[in-house]
Amino acid sequence: MKHLRKLDAQQRERVWQAKFGNQLKGKTIGIVGVGSIGEEIANRAKAFGMRVLGSRKRLELSAPDSVDRLYSFSDIDVLLGESDVVVMAAPSTIETRDLFDESKFSKMKRGSIFVNVARGIHVVEADLATYLSNGHLRAAILDVVRNEPLGVNSDLWAMPNLYLSPHCSVSFDDYERNAIDLFIRNAIRLLGGDELINKEF
Repeated sequence: MKHLRKLDAQQRERVWQAKFGNQLKGKTIGIVGVGSIGEEIANRAKAFGMRVLGSRKRLELSAPDSVDRLYSFSDIDVLLGESDVVVMAAPSTIETRDLFDESKFSKMKRGSIFVNVARGIHVVEADLATYLSNGHLRAAILDVVRNEPLGVNSDLWAMPNLYLSPHCSVSFDDYERNAIDLFIRNAIRLLGGDELINKEF
């Protein structure tokens, strides 16, 4: 968890001054939506020595080996209160629309980081901006926003502790091959009467 924006500014100004970040080892990551994407995030977090908490709607599905504790979707507030980093990786459903609002951001640890790699509709952006501005959240990383492209007059552009990417976290060099592979595997499962991959988190 480096100070990337400050380090980038220092490079542009030709300033050589160390700014040390926080190591991931020993920190807690909470993943909301432990489906295929959430499980991959958990695997990578565990490799860095993080404690991994997860939340999913379907608790009858066993927790992946990389998840230390799995919470029901209704117990997400417990996960938020224990996590140094919260990653939203759940699909868009009625339950997840506007899920991250003032009530959820207030439950997150002071100084924690919020990441959304799922859908912009999960987040009430005005509430996120408030919790970034007042310092409750250290930073937010968004690959998605509610209305894309983000409007030029949005306050989000100028927030120094918000990192934006224009819905491009997917790796397009393998995207087509992976999509075809997933389609074929799901077609085989459908014909065999098996549950589809990624049906629900």
